[in-house]
Amino acid sequence: MNYGQDLSSRDADEHIVYFREPDECGSENPLAEKYPLVYLQEHSRFRIHTQWFEVPVLRELDPEPQGKVNSVDAEARGVKDGD
Repeated sequence: MNYGQDLSSRDADEHIVYFREPDECGSENPLAEKYPLVYLQEHSRFRIHTQWFEVPVLRELDPEPQGKVNSVDAEARGVKDGD
C-alpha cells in the first residue's frame, strides 16, 4: 500500500518490512550524540486501552512497567538485570 512514502529505492518484488532510520533520532541527526538511545513502548498484553489497569488479578500478573534495554547499551551504562 502506498500512503505517500517514497518507495522508489525498493525492489518491486520486495514485500517484507524494512528499516528506515527515524528523522528525529537517527545517527545523522546532531542530537544523536546528546540522546543516543531511542525509546519504543511495548504494549502490555494485560491492558486494553488502560481500562483494565486496576483489576487486582491483572495487577498480580503485571505489577509494574518494565524497561528493556539492549545488553550492549546496558553494559555501557552500568545497568544490570533487575536495576
